[in-house]
Amino acid sequence: MSAARGSKRAWGAIALAALALGCGSVAKPYAEPVMLAAPRAPLALPVRLDLASLRRGELPGENHGYEERRLVGEALAANAARVARAAFRDVADARGRPVLRPRVVFLEIGSGGAGFSRDLCSLVLEWALVADGDRTVWIETVGATDHDVRTAVEQTLRASLDALVRAPELRRYAEHGLPQPPEPVAELD
Repeated sequence: MSAARGSKRAWGAIALAALALGCGSVAKPYAEPVMLAAPRAPLALPVRLDLASLRRGELPGENHGYEERRLVGEALAANAARVARAAFRDVADARGRPVLRPRVVFLEIGSGGAGFSRDLCSLVLEWALVADGDRTVWIETVGATDHDVRTAVEQTLRASLDALVRAPELRRYAEHGLPQPPEPVAELD
């Protein structure tokens, strides 16, 4: 066999190995719990957690990378309950409580097209607290972008806990409840 032919085969094997080892691959998020620092003072507000949109996989974006997107939804649903339990003293599925709803508003997982390019994951999660059926008490969006999907999910969940614990609106609501709407003013003739 000639040296040129052996060289071509060697380069072919290297290219095949690069493709097999992750050229354009996405690190898979995991179902294991994300390590969260417990806040000093969780909110004394009983809430009900609604994970329906995360469990149904309602993730915005195109179908490209469907499997990765499904895994991100599963990882968020599995860990959102941990975030809620760390932020609030009482989380239970009881009627009449304010409802805490996390929802993915943006998710993009780009994959590198060559051996030297890297993946990029951008994730934005919205948290809303709704009381009395449809009155929004609080809403906040948090997110992260990283070259690793797992890291982006972890950073978003940590930012979620921070946003929940630090929200002055939630503290006020826990102490005083919903403010009453003002009385209508009588029209003057």
